[in-house]
Amino acid sequence: MKKMKTLLFAAAAMAGICVMLGITGCGKKEQPVAFATLEDARAQARANGEYNAQLYRAENPRFTDHKIVSHGDSTQSPECPQGDGWVSNTIMSVNGKEVEKYKVKCSSVSTSLGCYLDTDFAKKPFAAEEGHCQSTNKVPFPLPKLAK
Repeated sequence: MKKMKTLLFAAAAMAGICVMLGITGCGKKEQPVAFATLEDARAQARANGEYNAQLYRAENPRFTDHKIVSHGDSTQSPECPQGDGWVSNTIMSVNGKEVEKYKVKCSSVSTSLGCYLDTDFAKKPFAAEEGHCQSTNKVPFPLPKLAK
């Protein structure tokens, strides 16, 4: 009976350790990529986000004379070259000293997700992904090229 209790205690302790390891994020870590690889990923994210912003601008008549300024995916790093999957862009028009700006979030991997004004993006369930490295199951690496 004492051996049975010891075995149960050991099994429970192992299960607890496994749960704790899963919760703390320990386990297989992504290997950092080289600087050149990261720069390629950043360039692709910006290009994809800008492409989606161009599509978004074309669908919105109020933006026909506006320019796009891409700010990229700030989550990309050597440990997370795929980033969070969202690029920040500004769609703006400058007439003399008058500046009209709209901040938009655009997908870096999907034309189907496209772009959202920041205020609309914040209401979407996937807005919680922004600012957090996404697994390559959600945001592929290398990033696909969206423009044809």
